[in-house]
Amino acid sequence: MIKSRNTNQKSLILEAIKHLDHPTCDEIYLEVQKLNPKIGRATVFRNVKALTDKGILTKIIMPQGALRYDISIQNHSHFVCNKCGKIYDMSYLPNIDLPASTNFAIEDYKLIFTGVCKECQKKER
Repeated sequence: MIKSRNTNQKSLILEAIKHLDHPTCDEIYLEVQKLNPKIGRATVFRNVKALTDKGILTKIIMPQGALRYDISIQNHSHFVCNKCGKIYDMSYLPNIDLPASTNFAIEDYKLIFTGVCKECQKKER
């Protein structure tokens, strides 16, 4: 079976994301360019959106800064270091008990912790 061009592009994008740590779309594009310089920026951005819409990638909405993407679609939290900016996956998921009176039909939530990572704490000592 011959892969379509679109499938090849998505495969390259997923391969690039595996080498990156919670990248922005621009970082994904730069990594894809190393693998195939013929792929344009708009193509990468369009495919990242399609992969996110299909649930293959998770979009991380950062409090400050650009959107970031995660290849792990399992429900998990993130920790962002205030010193180095590195983003870590966390398996911690709090038990949130909302009152029934909220009248919201919550489908998902994203939790981002901030602080200082272990490596930056070591540097401060």
